Amino acid sequence: MSLTRRHIVSRHRWPWPTALALTALAAACAHDAPPPREPLPAAGETAAGDRDEGVESAGGVEQVSTGAATDGGTATIPASTEPGTATDREAVLEDIREALFLYIMDNNASGAQQSAKFYCLSIEGDADPSAELLDRFTDHRPPVLAASSCSASPRGVTTRGVTGTGLMFNISSIVLDRPDHATANGGYFEAGLSASGNTYELELQSDGWHVVSNQMNWIS
Repeated sequence: MSLTRRHIVSRHRWPWPTALALTALAAACAHDAPPPREPLPAAGETAAGDRDEGVESAGGVEQVSTGAATDGGTATIPASTEPGTATDREAVLEDIREALFLYIMDNNASGAQQSAKFYCLSIEGDADPSAELLDRFTDHRPPVLAASSCSASPRGVTTRGVTGTGLMFNISSIVLDRPDHATANGGYFEAGLSASGNTYELELQSDGWHVVSNQMNWIS
């Protein structure tokens, strides 16, 4: 690996030798001459082959040689501020979905609002949320159901065994563009002439994810 700084070695100026003296010196040193020794680096510089600056991986953590830190000039920093595995990322997305669904439940343009008989949740089109996410709404009122338990038509949202209509809430996409910021698309459906599509921005704060922006893209 090439060094990022060049070694600087001071040189002494000697009188230029005569041809005779140079010939004699060469003959004397022709046999058993030791190999030339590499000059020592000046103070504050690294030796050849050492890394002046670099990154090494150790157990998923980047170790950055700074030259100014303790313990031999190595400071330990997190390998990344983003979720490190698919499992970690999905856990973050679940937290975002929970926060956004709760927000849409309280902030939509439906006629029923909280007087709806039940809520139905869907993600990424018409897919059901995970069972773990639905469990977070176990004590919610109105009761919260998976989208597959509900039927939506121009006349409204219904489910078996319940008299009356409910509201359908959907989160179609989430983009986690920073570890503490996400943009999502979603909205609600009540009936053929009561639905909307919105874009939401969420930020991770000290007590969890919060919606900080809500832009309505269309409404019927």
